[in-house]
Amino acid sequence: KSHIQATISAYSSAKILIEALRLSGRKIDRKQLISVLERFNKFKTGLTPPISYSGNRHIGVQGTHIIRFSSTRDPEKALSDADWAELP
Repeated sequence: KSHIQATISAYSSAKILIEALRLSGRKIDRKQLISVLERFNKFKTGLTPPISYSGNRHIGVQGTHIIRFSSTRDPEKALSDADWAELP
């Protein structure tokens, strides 16, 4: 059984953490890591929409794709184009 959503999420999270650790330098602590993450602005993981954090925003995504699914045996017709919805 494939768990592609979990795989994409784990991969993207790892990319964010690796970049934050790299930018934090060798003398890293919790405060430094949080400070670096809070400066991420539209960080591209390659698999997700751009990720941004700030001092008062600790949820990285800015929106979501709304995908329409139809139960049909034709894979070409099962999913329609995704619409982007901004989160407040």
